[in-house]
Amino acid sequence: MLTLLTISNQSIAEDLFLNMTGKVITIKIRQLKKVKVNQSCYESKDNCMALKALNIPKKKSIARKLAGHPASLNCQRVQGNSIILQDKMKNEFDYCAFSDKSMVNSWDLLNSSGSNK
Repeated sequence: MLTLLTISNQSIAEDLFLNMTGKVITIKIRQLKKVKVNQSCYESKDNCMALKALNIPKKKSIARKLAGHPASLNCQRVQGNSIILQDKMKNEFDYCAFSDKSMVNSWDLLNSSGSNK
C-alpha cells in the first residue's frame, strides 16, 4: 500500500502530513547525524528500528540482482515499508517506515546500511 505524505521545508525540522482516510497526522522529521528520521526515532535513539536498520550489512549486489527502485528495495530487505512523501512543490521523497512507527529516509538508509554511520 502506497501512502502519500506532504512535507514542508524547514531548516530544523520538517513537518510531514499523513492523510489516512481523511484523518491528517503531523509527523516531524529531524536530522540525526547524516540521516533524516522521524521525531519518535530521534527521541528514542537506542530503541528505534529505523536506526538499527542502518547497521544491517548491505548486500553488495542489491542493485544488480533486483529490478526497481534501489532505496525502496533495500527498505523491504530490512523489513520496512516504503512510503512516498511530498513537499509543497510536489517533490517526492522516499521514507522507510518500520513496525515501531519509526521512519528513516530510504536513500539515507541505503547509503548507510552496514556502515555504522
